[in-house]
Amino acid sequence: MIRSCRSCVKTPLSFIAKVKLVAFLSQVFIKANLHSTSATMNLTHFSLLILIVSINLKAISQTGQKQNQILFAEGFVGHSWGSAGGFSGGVELNFQKNRSLFTLRYATAVKLRSGILSPIVPLPYFEEKSELDEVSVLYGWRFIENARSFSFSLGFSHNSLRQLITDNNQKIIKASSYVGLPFEANIKWFKAEKKRFRIIYGLLPVGKPTAFGGSFGFKLFGNISTNSYGGASLVYGLGLHKKY
Repeated sequence: MIRSCRSCVKTPLSFIAKVKLVAFLSQVFIKANLHSTSATMNLTHFSLLILIVSINLKAISQTGQKQNQILFAEGFVGHSWGSAGGFSGGVELNFQKNRSLFTLRYATAVKLRSGILSPIVPLPYFEEKSELDEVSVLYGWRFIENARSFSFSLGFSHNSLRQLITDNNQKIIKASSYVGLPFEANIKWFKAEKKRFRIIYGLLPVGKPTAFGGSFGFKLFGNISTNSYGGASLVYGLGLHKKY
């Protein structure tokens, strides 16, 4: 007796349904970030999105598909220079079709300035000089060589910058919003073949061999705009980094 194979693969959602879910959540979080003035809140929004996507990517990698799609999330931390530069970080969602790479990026940069409390109490203090929030969509090319990838991307961004200025000995926060041309270049390393996913700093393998895994690399990034900046960072990702 021939048994139907429909019951052989049990998946909570099809791949297409999961991609639609990610797209819907991305739109929700973009709208939330455009109306938010807090970098912490923006980063929290995108971090939750990254977590949701990572959980779903692991489920996608274990479906009955012969070959997985390329879809991964990543976070980066570094430093940038320029009128809107400073200590920088952000998160991204990436989808690759052939060599075309589509990216949704949130980045933030905080610049600090220091001073002395008083001549009598010579203790240093730090205060925020400027804070940048950037939400951008990028398109580029990504090339894969076994367990390594190179990518270059350009796009469009909405930027919000808050600056602390002094006028007649009064501190004033100047806020501005503008569009820009974001860019980035990446080099990253990941596993060359399906392996068991590792937890606890990569020491403990769990489950069956899967396409889902981590990546590590370096990122050059920036934005050409009214307040241009450029920077470098370390980047760590989770997802499906190549077709296995």
